[in-house]
Amino acid sequence: MLASPTRRTLHDSGSLFKSGRLRRRAGVSRGAERRCGTVEPEERGGIRRTIAVIGPSGALALRLVETPGTLGRVTETTNEPLDLPSFPEPSPELERAESLILEIPDYPSAGILFRDITPLLADGPALRATVDALIAPFRGTFDVVAGLEARGFLLASAAAYATGAGLMPIRKAGKLPRPAANVGYALEYGIAEVEAHADFPRGSRVLVIDDVLATGGTLAAAHQVLRELDYEVAGTAVLFEIEGLGGRDAIRDPHLHTVFRS
Repeated sequence: MLASPTRRTLHDSGSLFKSGRLRRRAGVSRGAERRCGTVEPEERGGIRRTIAVIGPSGALALRLVETPGTLGRVTETTNEPLDLPSFPEPSPELERAESLILEIPDYPSAGILFRDITPLLADGPALRATVDALIAPFRGTFDVVAGLEARGFLLASAAAYATGAGLMPIRKAGKLPRPAANVGYALEYGIAEVEAHADFPRGSRVLVIDDVLATGGTLAAAHQVLRELDYEVAGTAVLFEIEGLGGRDAIRDPHLHTVFRS
């Protein structure tokens, strides 16, 4: 297959760090060398797609056509820019920020390992580095930052201030005086709901920010709230992802970006 789905993971995950150690993602910095290739089919009737492959000199984009029983072929290359997100370089500041996240066992109930980010929030340089990393892939692509209750409010507020964007709180049901959309999602012990006001024009591009991605139920509900308000989800930025709980599958956001992962 010319367009393997695994190639598109370049856009599926903006994770910068994994397993407590900083690792550089194969992203492309702004200004890096980019090359584009145009691929045409051997016969008509194909499906046109664009994939991106990271090489040592930057990103090679292949614009190709898949047709059953045929192959695509590269016909020309150009120096046109390739639109891929920019990721910050690994830094001692971010490594230190990650070390400030505390693990609290059996909180708020037995068997739960709680990630306490308040020491990170209390440290000015760590907070700045973290917020910069959250918004780096999305700069220039959003008009509004939405924060999920409750710790998502803290990170979203800082991101909105840093970028000059508006701030949209997505709250638990009953906390807003004039909710315009309300979406429920399943919990282990029942149903919860989130809601939001419609304070922005239709079509506004919204970056969703939260502190932790676990099962993804709250973020999936937040995305549905935005869709019901006719807003565009510009992407999802999460401070800490707990792998293996199905969060990515739940929210299904091709622009999901996480800073730290376990």
